[in-house]
Amino acid sequence: MSDVHPVRRLQAVFRLRHLVCLLAGGTGLFLPQMRVSAQEIQVVRVNSGAPEGRSDEFSNKQSFQRAQLMQFGATDASELLRQLPGVQIVQQGSKASEVRLRGMGNGYVQILVDGQLMPRGFSVDSIPASQIERIEIERTPGAGQSQQAAAGSINLILKPRFRAGQTETELTQAFRQGRWSPVFAVRQSGQHGDVSGLWNLQTEQQTDDGLLQADRRSNDVQHTMQQTLTETSQQRKTALSSQQRLQWRMPSGDQLGWQSWLQWLRPQQDKQRQENVLAGDAVPFPFNQSQFAALNRSWRQEVQWDKAEADWGKLNMIAGWNQVLRRTRYDFSGSDQQNRLTEKRLVTGSVHDNEFRLALNWQQLNADEQGWKGGISWQPASRTETRDETDQPLNGGMPESDQRRFIADSSRSTLWLERNWFQQTGWHQQAGLRMEYWQNRLRSNGLADVTQGRWLISPVWQQVWKASEGREWRLGISQSWKLPTAFQLIPRRYRVDDHNSPFNPDQSGNPALKPEAITGIEFSHQRTLDKDTALELGMFARRMRDRIGYDLTQTNGIWNSSPVNQGNARWLGVEAELKRDGKLGELRYQIRWHAYANWSRLHANGVQSRLPEQIPYGSQWQLDLQQGAWKTGLSLQWQGKETYNETGVLQAENHHPLQLDWYLHWQHGNQQFKLSVTDMLARSQNSDDRFQWQNQTLEENMRVSKARTLKLVWQSKL
Repeated sequence: MSDVHPVRRLQAVFRLRHLVCLLAGGTGLFLPQMRVSAQEIQVVRVNSGAPEGRSDEFSNKQSFQRAQLMQFGATDASELLRQLPGVQIVQQGSKASEVRLRGMGNGYVQILVDGQLMPRGFSVDSIPASQIERIEIERTPGAGQSQQAAAGSINLILKPRFRAGQTETELTQAFRQGRWSPVFAVRQSGQHGDVSGLWNLQTEQQTDDGLLQADRRSNDVQHTMQQTLTETSQQRKTALSSQQRLQWRMPSGDQLGWQSWLQWLRPQQDKQRQENVLAGDAVPFPFNQSQFAALNRSWRQEVQWDKAEADWGKLNMIAGWNQVLRRTRYDFSGSDQQNRLTEKRLVTGSVHDNEFRLALNWQQLNADEQGWKGGISWQPASRTETRDETDQPLNGGMPESDQRRFIADSSRSTLWLERNWFQQTGWHQQAGLRMEYWQNRLRSNGLADVTQGRWLISPVWQQVWKASEGREWRLGISQSWKLPTAFQLIPRRYRVDDHNSPFNPDQSGNPALKPEAITGIEFSHQRTLDKDTALELGMFARRMRDRIGYDLTQTNGIWNSSPVNQGNARWLGVEAELKRDGKLGELRYQIRWHAYANWSRLHANGVQSRLPEQIPYGSQWQLDLQQGAWKTGLSLQWQGKETYNETGVLQAENHHPLQLDWYLHWQHGNQQFKLSVTDMLARSQNSDDRFQWQNQTLEENMRVSKARTLKLVWQSKL
C-alpha cells in the first residue's frame, strides 16, 4: 500500500491553481455584465448541510444581523465579535485574537465559517467585516456540527443574500494614537438568467503602537533581584481580501453553488526592549530589538450541490479545498549594558497548509419537520513547516545554526445521525450521535515520528418544552472534545528570545498528550415579560477528563514548559440576558443586559485551583436610541479578575479593564455616515504572576497600555 498521504495524492489532481485564480478575479468583471433584475437573489450558502427551519429550535441559537454588527464601524470579525453579549476578545501582542465564550477560550470555543470549522491558518482577525452577513451563537450544537465546543459555537455567516444589480461601497478611516488606518470595501451583485452571484473586495492598512511595562522582584535573601522592563512596539498590517460566489438554478430544480475566498496579508512588527537591573545579576541582553515580517496567502474554494427534494428526502453534497501559504522572517539584535551589540539572530520559516473536505448530508422530514437527518464527511489535511535559525555571537563566539522541517498529515472521518420529534403538547425532542475518527501523523527531522488515532464519540440529546406563548424550557446533554494541536504534540523545543525565566520559559511538545473529554448538561428558560421585554436564564455544568495543562520544569538552569494531561476538572456557570424594545414618542430605544458567572475546580499537582484563564464573572450593557435618520448608542463591558494556579508553583492574576464604546449614525437616502469611538476609557490591562519554589518567591507585574480609536465610515448603495 502506498505511503503517500491522501492530501498528497489530491494535490496532484488539483493542480489547476492558475485557472481558479483567473476565475476568482474574473468574477468581478463578469458580474457587471449580468442582466439587472429587481428581485432579490439568494446565493447558496456553503455550510455543514444541517438544514434550517423548525429544527433549529433545538440549537438555543442567537442570531445577530449585519445592521446590529456594523454599528461600531468594525473592520474584521474580531471587532464584530467583541460587541456581542457573552463574547470576550483577548488580544496578546501580535498574536491572533482569542475568542472566549462563557469565560473560556483556547480551544473550548468552536469557530465556524458558514457552518464549517475554520481552516488551519485562518483567524477571526483575517476575515473582513464587510464579507459577514450575520453571526450565530449556539450553546449546544447538534450532531451535524463538530462537538469541539465545550463553551459553545460561533458561526460566521458570509454574505448569502444580495439585491440583484446592487453596488455597495464603504470607506472607513480609523484614527488611533495619531495615526490613520484606511479600509475600503466594494460589493457588487448581478443576475443573468438562472445564474446569479456577487463579488466582494476589501483592502486595508492598519498601524498600531504598543507599550508594555513590567516589574520583577525576588524576596530571596541570597539571590535578591529587582528589574524593570519597558517594551515599545509598532504593528502594521496590509491586507487585500476578495470573495466571489456564483449560483446556478438548474431546470430540474437542483442548485449548484461555488464560492471562493482569497486573501493576501502582510503583518509586520518592530519591537524595542530595555531592561534595567536595580538589584541582582545582569540579564543577557539589557537592550534588544527585533523585526518581524510575514507574507500570508489564504485561499478557500467550495462547491455545493443541492438536490431537489424527492420522496426519499433531500441531498446536499459539498467539496472544498483550503490552502494557506505563509513565509516569515525574524531578526533579533541583543546588546549589553553599554549598548554594545553582542549577538544577532535570524529566524526564517515557511508554512504550507492544505485541507480538503468531502461531505454528503441527507434529511427526510415530514410536513411537521419530524424525521431523520444524517451525513458523512472525510477531511484530510497536511502541513509542511520549515524553520531555519542562525545565532551569530559578536564577541568571538562560534555561530550556531538549527534547521528544522516538520510535516503533519491528518485526517478526520465523520458519521452522524439525528432524529427529531415534535408533539402537539409543546414537547420537542432531538437525539443524535456523532462519531469521528481522528488520525494524526507528525514527522520532524531529528525526532521520532508521532502517530495518533482516536475515535471521538459524541451523543447529543436535547428537549424543548413550549409551555405557552412566550415561555420556553430547554434541556440538553452532550459529549464534546478538545483535541491537542500539532504544536503541543511535537517534542521539539522552542527557545525564547531573551531572559528565560518561570514567567518566560522555553516550550516543547508532548507526543503522549490525549484529547480532553468533556461531558456537559445545559438548562435554559426563555420568557416574554411583556410585549416589549424578554428574559433568558441559563445554567450549565461541565465535567472534564484528561484536562490539558502545562508542567514547568528547570534543567541546567533553563526553564521549560510542556503540555500534560493534568487530571479532571469541573465547571459550572449561569447566564442571564434581558432585552427591551420600546418607544417614547418618536424616539425608539433598545436596552440589552447580559451577565454571567463561572465556578470551576481543577485538581492538578496536589493543588486546587480554578481553570486557568477563565473569566469568573462579567456583564455587558448596551443602549441604542433612534429617531428618524439618526441613531446612537453606548456599550459598556465589565469583566472580573482571573485568579488561578497555572502550575503547581506558578500563580497568576489577570485584570481586565472596563471597556466603553459609543457610536452615532446618520442615514441620508442611499448613503450612511457613521462615527464611533471604541475603548473610550483607554485603561491599561494588568497582570500579576507569582512563582514560589524552594523558599524562593519571584513576582512579575505587567501593564499593557490601551488607546481609544476613532472611526469615520461612509457607506453608499447604488
